[in-house]
Amino acid sequence: MITRLIPIATFFLVGCLGVPPALSQPEIQTCYFNGQEEPCTVIRLPDAYQVTWLTDGKVVLYSFFNCVGIPEQAIDRCPVAIVEQNGRLSAGVAMLGGRGPSITSDNGNSTSLPLVAPAYYEY
Repeated sequence: MITRLIPIATFFLVGCLGVPPALSQPEIQTCYFNGQEEPCTVIRLPDAYQVTWLTDGKVVLYSFFNCVGIPEQAIDRCPVAIVEQNGRLSAGVAMLGGRGPSITSDNGNSTSLPLVAPAYYEY
């Protein structure tokens, strides 16, 4: 699993995940980390969410892959790669539904993000 995270981490850490100026000031949202409400900004990218936790300024990329639909619950279950700006890698499982991602990491942390519109832009 960790070998799958290395390309994602490299992509994130070398700065290729540049956010265009028009998206550089996203709306402040409410996110939850281990049940605690925290202010955050969220940018939805293809198959990923980039979150800036405003209490400590930490930027985290949550990247989803190999999602499987669960029709009776109207959600998708996806493995998730969690990449922090300091290079820390972890993995987990995300449930994607109408209220935004709910993520449980292999470390036991839980994160809930708001549903935001995709940030589509051209390079």
